[in-house]
Amino acid sequence: MSSAQIAEFLLLLDRKTAITSHSVTEWQPEYSTELQQIEKELNVLRVAADQDRGRASSDSGEYVPTMITLSEAAKRTGLSYDRLRKMALSGKIHSVRAGSKILINFERLLEYLDQGDQGAVI
Repeated sequence: MSSAQIAEFLLLLDRKTAITSHSVTEWQPEYSTELQQIEKELNVLRVAADQDRGRASSDSGEYVPTMITLSEAAKRTGLSYDRLRKMALSGKIHSVRAGSKILINFERLLEYLDQGDQGAVI
C-alpha cells in the first residue's frame, strides 16, 4: 500500500468511528448510506493491503494468495456466509478445507464477483 492509501484508510476508519459513536438520539438517516460507502472503500483498501502482504511474505518472489475464512469473506463482500459456502462447495470459487473450516482465495473470489460465471477462471 502506498502512503496515500494508508492515509486514506486511516481517515475512513476515523470517520467510521465518529459516525458509530453517535448515540441513538444523535443518529441521522444519511449516516447509513455514508457507512455503506465507507465500508466499500475500506474493502478496496483491505484488498490492496492483503495483496501487498501476500507479495511481501513470499521469499521466492512468487505471489502468495490471500486465503480467508467464509466468515471473513462474508464481512468483506457483503455476501451471506451460506451463499459463499454453496459457491465454494459447488466449485464456483476456489476453496480448500483446513480442518473443519473452508478457506477461499480472496483474490479469485473478487475476480469471480467482478466477472461472473462467464469470465472468471477459478
